[in-house]
Parts: sequence; structure tokens; C-alpha cells
Amino acid sequence: MKLNLPCVTDAKVTGKRVLVRCDLDVPLVKNGPEWGVGDDTRLQLAVKTLSYLQSKGARAVVLGHLGRPGGKRDDNLSLAPVVAQLRKLLKVEVELFPNLLGDKAVDRVGKLQNGQILVMENLRFYPGEEKNEPEFIKQVVSLGEIYVNESFAVSHREHASIVGLPAHLESYFGINFCQEAARLAKIFHEARRPVVILLGGRKKSKLDAAYML
Repeated sequence: MKLNLPCVTDAKVTGKRVLVRCDLDVPLVKNGPEWGVGDDTRLQLAVKTLSYLQSKGARAVVLGHLGRPGGKRDDNLSLAPVVAQLRKLLKVEVELFPNLLGDKAVDRVGKLQNGQILVMENLRFYPGEEKNEPEFIKQVVSLGEIYVNESFAVSHREHASIVGLPAHLESYFGINFCQEAARLAKIFHEARRPVVILLGGRKKSKLDAAYML
């Protein structure tokens, strides 16, 4: 089923600073002295859009979170292991920038070249993300010209990177997001009845709640 969602493939992204909200909240595992990604399924899905932007000469600025640091910087929840895995999947250099806000961030993003990908450190290190604060939104918006949502799994959240940014920028959905939405639309509008839908999750908090039932 074809939807009328504005997809990133409809956008003119060449030479543009594109803020891409990706789902980077992946499980980490200890690999010797270092942490690595235990399951990169979500990253593989994000790569569809990131590879497309790179091929079109966009200047991609990736936004995402890992865990629940509660609005404070926590080195244990740095996106460094995630970025290392993205480098392997994309087969190009991907830089992690330590600060999302401030003049240094603006300066670094301003120096991006066509086709380059820059990942900004964990969104949830900043309280303004989950609180959807206007001043936080204003500062992040200044980094981009186009917004792309490739974070289907957290799009029910009323967070700055989900609802705040697209209110101020030309906005589109990522390739995987559009595919996910099309699959759901097909189930709801075209599937033969009766339909059985199985819903599940892997978060420990949800599993604990299930055991209590």
C-alpha cells in the first residue's frame, strides 16, 4: 500500500545539512576491555537512509540516544561503540562529536563536506531533549536545514528530536520509517479478516512486568 508520507527520497539534499534522528539505542556487550554492539539490527535499518544521504552528497548530522542517562552526561552511555559499528556497516569514516550544543558544535557542523556523516553525542545527555524545551530545540535546529525522522521505534515520544525539530525545519521520513508505515497500513487496510497481531518487546522492565501478571 502506497502512503503519502514525505520520504527522504523526495527531498533535495545535496549540499544540505540534514539532521537525521536515528534509533541508536542498541544493546551493548563487553568485548574484552571495550564495549561493543550486541545486536546491530537497528543500525542496519538506519544505514539505508544514511547511505542514501551520503550517495546524494548530503551533509548528515545524526541524532540519537542510548539508554536513560536522565539528562546528565554518562560516559557509560556514550555513543562511541555505536559509531564504531556504524563505521563498519557504512564502510566510511563516521565521526562522533562530543557536544551537541554550543559554538563548537555549530562550527564543526559548518565544516562538514558533501557526503560526510557526523554523529552527535547522546541526545539524552541533555534534559531539554526529553522535556521538549524550546531553547534546546532552537539550538539543535540551528545545526540543520532539513530534518529526517528515521527512528520509528521512538516516534510515540513527545521529545524535542521527534516533535520539536520537524516543527521548524523542512521535514521528511527515513527510508525504513516509510517502509514500516506502509507495512502497518497494509495490515490495517488490506489484510483479510480476522487478523492476529503479536506484539512484543525485549526491555527488562517490560519482561519483569509480564512476570508479575
